[in-house]
Amino acid sequence: MPIGGRITDWGTPVMMSLTHKGARALDNTDVDIGIPKSSIYSIANQLRYGIVVLIVLSLVPTAGILTGQRIYISFHTQREQSFDVVQGRSRIVANEINAYVEDLQSKLSYLARVQGLTQLPPETLLSLLGAVIRNNSAYEIVAVIDSTGRIIAEVSPYGQLEADNLADSPPFIYALSREEYFVGSVELDSATQLPMTIFSVPVRNQQDQVDGVLLARVNLRFLWFVVSQVDVGQTGYAYVLDNRNVLIAENERTAANYRPQDISQRSFIQKLTSGAPKPTTYQGLRGTQVIAAISPIRSVHWNTVVELPTAEAYSRIRHMIFIMGGAVAVAVAFAVPISIFFSRRVSSPLQRLTEASIQIGAGNMGARVNVGSRDEMGVLAETFNQMAGNLQTANVSLENRTDALERSNQELQEFVYAAAHDLQEPLRKVQAFGDRLMGRYSDALDERGIDYLSRMRDASGRMQTLINDLLTYSRVTTKAKPFMEVDLNEVAQEVVSDLEIRLEETNGRVEIGQLPTIEADRTQIRQLLQNLMGNALKFGRLEEPPVVTISGRIVHAAASSDDPQPRELCEIVVEDNGIGFEDAYKEQIFAIFNRLHGRTEYEGTGLGLAVCRKIVQRHGGVISAESTLGRGSTFSVTLPVARVPGKED
Repeated sequence: MPIGGRITDWGTPVMMSLTHKGARALDNTDVDIGIPKSSIYSIANQLRYGIVVLIVLSLVPTAGILTGQRIYISFHTQREQSFDVVQGRSRIVANEINAYVEDLQSKLSYLARVQGLTQLPPETLLSLLGAVIRNNSAYEIVAVIDSTGRIIAEVSPYGQLEADNLADSPPFIYALSREEYFVGSVELDSATQLPMTIFSVPVRNQQDQVDGVLLARVNLRFLWFVVSQVDVGQTGYAYVLDNRNVLIAENERTAANYRPQDISQRSFIQKLTSGAPKPTTYQGLRGTQVIAAISPIRSVHWNTVVELPTAEAYSRIRHMIFIMGGAVAVAVAFAVPISIFFSRRVSSPLQRLTEASIQIGAGNMGARVNVGSRDEMGVLAETFNQMAGNLQTANVSLENRTDALERSNQELQEFVYAAAHDLQEPLRKVQAFGDRLMGRYSDALDERGIDYLSRMRDASGRMQTLINDLLTYSRVTTKAKPFMEVDLNEVAQEVVSDLEIRLEETNGRVEIGQLPTIEADRTQIRQLLQNLMGNALKFGRLEEPPVVTISGRIVHAAASSDDPQPRELCEIVVEDNGIGFEDAYKEQIFAIFNRLHGRTEYEGTGLGLAVCRKIVQRHGGVISAESTLGRGSTFSVTLPVARVPGKED
């Protein structure tokens, strides 16, 4: 059995014996204490009745505060404020859109006032139309059409107007026959796939007679910009309806992916458009109960709607209820002096029990509780003292056995070191005489004799390697050095320098990231990195040069039952692209003398990773491995940044 297994097997019965002994000590303790019968004077009943009285005295006056009158008044006040907010936001959106549309219309009207526009030279006409296009990106096409429906001139970055049946189109007919400004219905632009509409205005000749139409196709991206800017709380929203009650713009949606929706049949449309002077409440566009307001965009006969979910609108009411609940808590707090009278006889003994428990937890096994009463708390205190005495006896026995185990463990470590050290001298003689036999008398030996001699030399070489590895494993504790500040960057560079020949032989490379500085045994940290890097180079794939990556970072560990103090930890990760191993062996590889490959495949004694684990454990850290066969391995080492007291011993 390896050394680590021997120590573990030895330590197990010691702990088992102690456990059984402590159990017998506790089982043999008989506590014969008379518990008083339940009566009105017992602490349990006093506390129970006192709490009932306290609750009644606290909640009766508070119930009057939580009457419905205050909530009712606050609810209606909040409702009116919410109505004002949505109405104001709706008007703001409508006014901004109306101002933008009027600006577009005014530019067309200004150009349409030029008499004889249809008789102007083409170059002049194109220049005027181009100026309109450049003035506002909302214009997609601007064209002049004569009274027969023929396009005289047009300017557009998106192609030409469709000339078929233009004379029969509503924008042309309306503007020409009625001599009025016309706004078309909202449709998807086939070129840009964005919602658009058409503005048309009649133009006149020198005799002030209508002889054509100035027509502009306008994209509605500006609608999306305006509704996206409106602030309607966290969950409110705004949208725009055209004259057919088609939804043509909505915030929280993008114009590029939007399609106009006919919502004229939705139940709330009639309620919105009925001409109600104030905002109203209904099941809104997105299926939730809302407070809503509608405002007209007068220049185009469209409407803007702003909806605010009632869940947000009435959140202040819920907050007020929460505050009033807090008032109940305050009332209870004022009643605390009453409860002190009932709880005084409980709290003081409990406090002494707590202090004694803390002292025992800190190692003072002689701590006891002195409670003079004979009620339930007195019984609890006496039982606690009995258990503390049993625990003190068991703890003394445990300390004695632990000291004996530590001495035995130290003696065993020293024996391993001494035995391995003493084996080196006879082994060196075997190697020396073997070398002399091979050098001087090889000619006198036949082929079999030379084979025997070679086997002897190989075996002695392996024995020498094994002894050296055993000494290295033993020195982790027997020859350890004090902790000091260690720059892991410097140590990693030194290890790479030591492995320079192997890197050249394998055509490999080592990539080192930024590593932190920690308190550690510098020699052992160097041994740790050298073993991990050496393994990564040794177990490389034949078809690909080995690449070893070393990285590090600082992580923060929270306090735990094992370590009550939060600490900074250094995580070191060593990755390679080697042959890897199966996940089932990720714990087995750290066992002493364990090898996953035969001696003829890869050199080594199976002690390298065992040494790594022992070094990491001495520093109070953890080492683990993850790998996939044929796809490399990753070794993670987590070490405390600052020295952990007791770990370097």
